[in-house]
Amino acid sequence: MVVERENLLDEKGLPKKPLRLSKLPFLMRKKAINFMSSGEKIRLAVASEDMENYVNESRLDKYIHWTLKICDSSSSIIIYEGKVEVAVTDNFPAGDMEGDKIPKREIAKWCDDKKEPTENVKIILKKLQNLLTCSVKPQEICLDLNVAEQRIFEILTDPVYKNANELDFRNFRLETRTIDKILEFCEFKSLVSFTNLAFPNDYYHEKALKCKNIYYGNAIWMRVTQLLTLRDRATVYLGDTFLDMEDIAILVNFWVTVDYDMFRNLDIHMRESTGADFGCYNVGALEVVGFEEVAAFFSRSVGEKFYLIMSKPKNPAKKYQMLVVQIANYVVRMKAAPIEIFAQHIHNELIDILNLVHLKNEKEISLGNFRFKNELEDDVAEFKRALRAEIQELKQRLMNLSVQVDEEQDRLVRDPPPAVE
Repeated sequence: MVVERENLLDEKGLPKKPLRLSKLPFLMRKKAINFMSSGEKIRLAVASEDMENYVNESRLDKYIHWTLKICDSSSSIIIYEGKVEVAVTDNFPAGDMEGDKIPKREIAKWCDDKKEPTENVKIILKKLQNLLTCSVKPQEICLDLNVAEQRIFEILTDPVYKNANELDFRNFRLETRTIDKILEFCEFKSLVSFTNLAFPNDYYHEKALKCKNIYYGNAIWMRVTQLLTLRDRATVYLGDTFLDMEDIAILVNFWVTVDYDMFRNLDIHMRESTGADFGCYNVGALEVVGFEEVAAFFSRSVGEKFYLIMSKPKNPAKKYQMLVVQIANYVVRMKAAPIEIFAQHIHNELIDILNLVHLKNEKEISLGNFRFKNELEDDVAEFKRALRAEIQELKQRLMNLSVQVDEEQDRLVRDPPPAVE
């Protein structure tokens, strides 16, 4: 007997009348239920205790990502891979995902009407975990919180959420002491996000950048000195900052010199236009034009420019020794990458170019910052002449490698391939 999914379920996702799961052999019944989506399995389990047992016995021992959207007014559970949202009220939280939606009225027997939505979340979560997965296997949980300030830590410290490794706080206002406690709590979490929170302009916390992945929708309080403390972070998103291109230059020059990985991805949104490029700020950056493998790192923006920057230390502990930068209006995006990202046929030449750009930049900084006290004027003039000659030689070597060298920015333009006739 061949079991096909469309032959098992009606339009509502429930078993067709002629199909009696209880009459099927165990393996056939398990196969039939495994054809169903997570939402269909939930609806089937609600139908009766027998059906719940059938779903339970057929469950797959697999990993599921749960997102718990806990709100004071309405809460829901999202089974991420199955794109199913189960609301423990009949209202779905704002910004709910596309996909199958199951309101409380369809799972009423699993809810306790005497409990608030936030309490029912725990009940339904346990029920679904036991129903759909092997309860022995820990499951990844993301907590999406939009609750009263005094309830935040009541939820965070609940044993049911001990495996919550991603935390998204939707509050618009919180007391400074509450923010401090949250950052302390999240230091070793995988992700912390403050989508809407308005931080005080003078806010500071030493652990604000300690989480692996960090999202600040409002970061007007962030200073470049704090960004210099980044170490082994995956993704950092800073929306609405007071940082400018001079701050970006300080950060990039610091990244060049350190012998460890600071971040993999860093997005900085500024209130003022990025304006001038790196050429005004003594950054050894190579602007690249026509390199689609660079543009592919980013979503495309109007008026964008792309830069490559090579790290100075060659410490093996620093795995990502190239910085790929996109500058568009008001936004700077950086991605640290291994130098092997480019195809081998252009890899070596590009590395040579980046090393020459970096060396030329260092000598230009030395020339601009040169100060003398007791040296003879003739000796100073000779030293400067020698330094200028070295810079000129480096420029010539770069031009021989097809780099456009001017007073502001070194640029490598890839010629378009010849048209195919």
